[in-house]
Amino acid sequence: MSEYTYKGWNTDGTMVSGQMAARSKHELDQALRSKGILLSEASPVRSSWQFGRSQLTRTVSQDEFLELCSELIVLLKAGLTISESLVLMQDTQDEPRQGSASMLTQVAKSVLSGTAVSEAFSDCDGIDPVFVSMLKTGEQSGDLLAPLCAFKQFAERKLVLKNKVRQAMTYPLFLMVTFAIILGLMFVFVVPSFISLYADIDVELPWLTAQLLALVAQLPTIVTSLTVLLVVWYLLLKLVKNNDQLNYQFDRFQWQLPIVGSGIQMLNYWQLCQGVASMIRGGSSLIHSMEIASNNTANLYFVKQLKAATLCIKSGESFHQALHQELSLPKRQLKMLEIGEASSQLADMLGSVADYFETKLDARVKKISVLIEPIVMLLIGLVVGLMIVALYLPVFGIVEIIG
Repeated sequence: MSEYTYKGWNTDGTMVSGQMAARSKHELDQALRSKGILLSEASPVRSSWQFGRSQLTRTVSQDEFLELCSELIVLLKAGLTISESLVLMQDTQDEPRQGSASMLTQVAKSVLSGTAVSEAFSDCDGIDPVFVSMLKTGEQSGDLLAPLCAFKQFAERKLVLKNKVRQAMTYPLFLMVTFAIILGLMFVFVVPSFISLYADIDVELPWLTAQLLALVAQLPTIVTSLTVLLVVWYLLLKLVKNNDQLNYQFDRFQWQLPIVGSGIQMLNYWQLCQGVASMIRGGSSLIHSMEIASNNTANLYFVKQLKAATLCIKSGESFHQALHQELSLPKRQLKMLEIGEASSQLADMLGSVADYFETKLDARVKKISVLIEPIVMLLIGLVVGLMIVALYLPVFGIVEIIG
């Protein structure tokens, strides 16, 4: 048996954590459920030797896992069993994909020894809980293809949205890094040469030039202070991450920010709607889908809302009423969910609502990107221009004296 550290939610919506021995994550999940705790996160306790060894093994990226899922679907459609498919995928792995090869070896070995596919994948680190949930649904129904296809569609949409956000923010980040490099080069190479020049000239420097030279003189102190602040900020983030209450308050603060907060809300609403829609299409029940969605959410403030909504559904309330009470979804989207629930087309309506949030989020990211670019360009021009003027003002004064 292995020791696992876990985090979960009890029946009153409070997060709990601890350590427990279990043969697998599946057995840990069942043991915690018997105690009234819904597992949110679990990781095996490693010795120092195991930890150092695990660092040498590359984890499976989202692109690789999506490719593995596509290959598994193709092999199952071709008529192979799940164990035959896993063994064939293991034998045909390329050498660079060491992370996926290691995972497939572990999963294939477990499945061949009689372990359920969902349990075998759940024992691997970093596997999406939605994927495991859909595998369990497929095992119960005897059809793995439909859940796997539904997960593939969900994972593809999630990856596309992530790439859109990343691409939209790449150029503004590039401009900021360029700005920092330009400032660094000027402070290190350009300004010191002017300082040595003006030190040999007995002339009163203009105010702007004097302020710039004073800033350069204090540069070591400023750099040291910024380094200390960054270290303190990093340690605070580590403290927040390791403390559930602080993490919850930090996520709540992010959720309520004026511009960034609305983007975080739309991203979490999209993941909720798209994930629940995919799991329902794959055969999962609504309550089970909501539980998995809450376990697959990083924002603890939103997780608490989802847990409360799930409890409302378990107590007999409808899906749209539970979301209306606990979440701040727009009225139009809630009405769409109400219609979908009444017409037994909830999965399709959830997909439509997810499309709405994806469109809104895409527009919001593009708008922020469009606003950041000219602001950064203007800032670069102003700062560099002021520095050049400040450096050459004494030269103009000297020319006037000589003339």
